[in-house]
Amino acid sequence: MTYSLVKPSAKILPSFLSALDEGKFIAMQLGHGDWAKEKIVADPNGYITLLNDPAPFTITRNEQHYSITEHELLWITRNGTDEFLGTIAMRYAGNDELIKVYAWHIGMAIRPGLLNKGYGIRSIAVCMDEIRTRSMERGLTFLVATCNETNTASSRLMQHFGFQFEERYEDKLFGGYGLRYKLVF
Repeated sequence: MTYSLVKPSAKILPSFLSALDEGKFIAMQLGHGDWAKEKIVADPNGYITLLNDPAPFTITRNEQHYSITEHELLWITRNGTDEFLGTIAMRYAGNDELIKVYAWHIGMAIRPGLLNKGYGIRSIAVCMDEIRTRSMERGLTFLVATCNETNTASSRLMQHFGFQFEERYEDKLFGGYGLRYKLVF
């Protein structure tokens, strides 16, 4: 079974919408995850256009404003199908505090109905070379990823792909504590 990283599209949107019905899903939509399903259905082209817009944007949390200036959102699909499996959010540049303290370079989410079934490991295994290439093309020599300290599946996934644990930190952006991992190319 092979997987692809693709730009969000109207063709895959119905599968994405069904993922929203599967349970709590933080879709890593680069600041656009707050769109309710009804709003997406009402303006599907607007939503897809927004997800693919490379323009800088701002995230506001706890009355602080954080900017992402270079980013890319990719959907994970099963090759040869329109099946949405999850998202990869790449954040290449932006507000130092957001990039270097909270969000770092990469975010991943697997649709709820596929959690704990190996889809994260299998899809990242296939896509890691592309993620590395996209990052290196922008001058990055390493990737840093974080997860909530209670998200043991994400922690194991990062370690499986060679990310080294750096630290446990207080997550002032989302609350609780996070774990930071780094992968040097």
